[in-house]
Amino acid sequence: MALSPGSRVGAYEVVAPLGRGGMGEVYRAKDLKLHREVAIKALPDLFLQDRDRLARFEREARMLASLNHPNIAAIYGLEDQDGAKFLILELVEGQTLAERLAAGPLPVDEALSVACQVASALEAAHGAGIIHRDLKPSNIQLRSDGSVKVLDLGLARSVEAGRTAVDFSFSPTMTTPATLAGVILGTAAYMSPEQARGKPLDKRTDIFSFACVLYECLTGRQAFFGETVSDTISAILRSEPDASALPPETPGRIRDLLRRCFQKDPKRRLHDIADARIEIEEAQAAGPGESPFGVAGAAPAPWRRLFWGIGGALAGAALVASVSLLRRPEPRVEPPGVHAVLPLPPGERLWTERQSLALSPDGRTVVFTAVRDGAQRLFRRPVGGTRAEPIQGSEGASRPFISPDGQWVGFIFRNELRKVPLAGGTAVLVCHLPPSTAAESWGADGRIVATFGNNTGLYAVSDTGGLPQPLTKLDASRGEHAHLYPQILPGGRTILFTLRLGKDHTDVEKSNIAVLDVADGKWRTVLEGASFARYGDGRLVFVRGPSVFSAPFDLARLAVTGPAVALAENIAVDLDEGAAQLALSNDGTLAYVDGPAIRAATTVLRLDRAGKESVLPLPAAGYSSPRLSPDGKRLAMAQRIGSRRLIVVYDRERGILSVLTPEPGEFMTPFWSPDGKRIAFSRLGASVPQLSLRNADGTGEIEPLTSTTGNAEFARTTANAEFVNSWSPDGKTILYSIMYTRNQGPTRPLLSSDIWLLRPERDAPARPWFESPFREVGAALSPDAKWVAYVSDESGSPEVYVRPFPGPGAAVRVSTESGSEPAWSRDGRELLFRVGGRHPKFMSVEVRTSPALQVSAPRLLFSSQLNSGGPGVRGNEFREYDVSRDGNEIIALRTVVTEEPSQLAIVTNFPATPK
Repeated sequence: MALSPGSRVGAYEVVAPLGRGGMGEVYRAKDLKLHREVAIKALPDLFLQDRDRLARFEREARMLASLNHPNIAAIYGLEDQDGAKFLILELVEGQTLAERLAAGPLPVDEALSVACQVASALEAAHGAGIIHRDLKPSNIQLRSDGSVKVLDLGLARSVEAGRTAVDFSFSPTMTTPATLAGVILGTAAYMSPEQARGKPLDKRTDIFSFACVLYECLTGRQAFFGETVSDTISAILRSEPDASALPPETPGRIRDLLRRCFQKDPKRRLHDIADARIEIEEAQAAGPGESPFGVAGAAPAPWRRLFWGIGGALAGAALVASVSLLRRPEPRVEPPGVHAVLPLPPGERLWTERQSLALSPDGRTVVFTAVRDGAQRLFRRPVGGTRAEPIQGSEGASRPFISPDGQWVGFIFRNELRKVPLAGGTAVLVCHLPPSTAAESWGADGRIVATFGNNTGLYAVSDTGGLPQPLTKLDASRGEHAHLYPQILPGGRTILFTLRLGKDHTDVEKSNIAVLDVADGKWRTVLEGASFARYGDGRLVFVRGPSVFSAPFDLARLAVTGPAVALAENIAVDLDEGAAQLALSNDGTLAYVDGPAIRAATTVLRLDRAGKESVLPLPAAGYSSPRLSPDGKRLAMAQRIGSRRLIVVYDRERGILSVLTPEPGEFMTPFWSPDGKRIAFSRLGASVPQLSLRNADGTGEIEPLTSTTGNAEFARTTANAEFVNSWSPDGKTILYSIMYTRNQGPTRPLLSSDIWLLRPERDAPARPWFESPFREVGAALSPDAKWVAYVSDESGSPEVYVRPFPGPGAAVRVSTESGSEPAWSRDGRELLFRVGGRHPKFMSVEVRTSPALQVSAPRLLFSSQLNSGGPGVRGNEFREYDVSRDGNEIIALRTVVTEEPSQLAIVTNFPATPK
């Protein structure tokens, strides 16, 4: 049954055809209930005529719909309409693996990443008793974020005892007359021998097809090929793939895996796809010169004494170590520390935002954040290996930390704390997070300790999930500004952390190192005038000013026992954060970013509608959330100083920058009143977050606008932040986003955000304007105060919507590819928004409100490397640009790191290095 755009199937509205195949026609459609895009697959009439086949297919569809796996395209449901059957599927954007392979083979690391995800999907399906039977590159979808989706699992049949898998079900890849009974299933080039012979099938047929896919990813050509189907089947039954076509850098264990998967006899073939996944993960973790059990040729001695294989430059040291091992009767002498530089390969750059690297507790593996081919992710490198490998499942990750057993890596992804196996795999959600979560530490008791949110104390959350619980509370009377950079010390009874004091604008130097006793909740200072301390093998390494120091530390007494000495190593220090890019393992191995001090400088830009830019004459600093005054003569922004933010106002005519909020605190997202006389802003800190207000000329006191104290809703929640979004033209209404953590049960909290409103001129409590199970942020009120543009993730990704104000009424989706940061033109006839993160695209739509709301298709204005509040950057809470009244001037920001370090360095046996 053919469908036309605009027609409906149940609650789904057809948008456009996507393609046609043996399985039927496929359409893009809109879910009118959940406001998401889906794919509709119309089952062909031939399929519907066989009741047994249809009944079995419906059973399998229900079984597959229960699978929830990140690498399997989901089935949302089955619909009947006018005697036709429609399968409702997850819409997976991107290109198929077949389309990608048309351009040539994949690099080895990318091929292994794809194969590992496909194996993970098959593992889940086989565990549910389902085989694919038609695995091939065209049934594997590659998404832009590097993830993989296996398609058409809905065509597989359940593996039922006593029934043959070869009953000639409808072929998904061959058209009539090949679909008649007695014709072999599958696309010929990817069939297993038993499938080609028409024999009963089990999950091992998928393993053979998997090997065909992996081989083609590595070589760019099919494992078995013939000019006709008969020739291809003959090759599958009688010949072997050409092993010489594999690239030289293919790991030996992958070559062996292919050999085991290509066995003609299924009894001799690899029996479980999970074993293939494990082999691939271990090959990804190992360097090319490594055996399955570590560095090739390494002697069985403690790791710290066998570190001598880091590279050719250390060959002499390796020889000394080997000789010393032969002298077993003699006592071992602690070797001096060995330094090695680990340069990144061309095309990679370190991601140095906050803490970017971690060391496993045994010092054997360094994990770091880097960007390759424009994609940010975590990489792992054996300290004795020769290259780094991407960690599958860590796309978009930052701030890594490693579990005490060295098996897992924790990281931050947008506003989520996640963990992923060190060898790579599927990332697991631990909990949702407020913005600005700081460095983490993972304890042996399964607790993860971190600074959850802006200017707060320390919190702990179980690594199995749950609601973060407070460990410390700031004491404002003592000038405490934040508790940062925790490290759980050996034994788990105490936590090392930085106590930030904020009494003036130079708070980076005003920090002390303290130790918390977990049992009684008390802490004491152990080192003054220092920040970001890390303990390892009897020493503290810490930051003081622009330098890194080391001092002996008695773990039993919890005291520094000797003088601090500046390190000779060129360790990159983040001057804004007062933190160093380093990690220290329990055995004293030190890993660090080798490079100059890091300072991010933000310039304020004026752009026209074509993207032509000029720089405003402001000193480079950490600016955010620029907002033009109604007359365009002044510019309010948040300015970052250390870990704090102040509200500043720039007079564009006089060239004067003044501070509106001089006292210590965290102030963000300024917004002008319609008359330009006042500025509302967000105020965060140790107390309950709130919106505040002050005269734009700096006179008068800061007045609170909101308070969640006593609010019944927040008796059940934890409020994290409130961000000003919009102020109505009549000055009577402020819209703002309120972010909170609501406890959804004993194991899972939910970080959410809703849009609230308040009346600043009335003595009335704030109230919700729009609440939903999804996250809504960035509300922008139209100039006539009749419409609100906002960002919601209800479709599965952030998109811009417009909804009537004050309501009721349905929302209209504006963006089509993860839009964010909406802003109206002053006449209300145009809506601007952005798409993308580091290189956002400025988009525009025309808006008509009479006789009904009409929104044009988005058109591109320009794209540029600018700061963005879009996906992957602080989770869409902020709009990082503003538009002038006439719509011809855009104020935006660009942050550039002064000099980006490009290599890592390792020091073994660090305490033994010369002081």
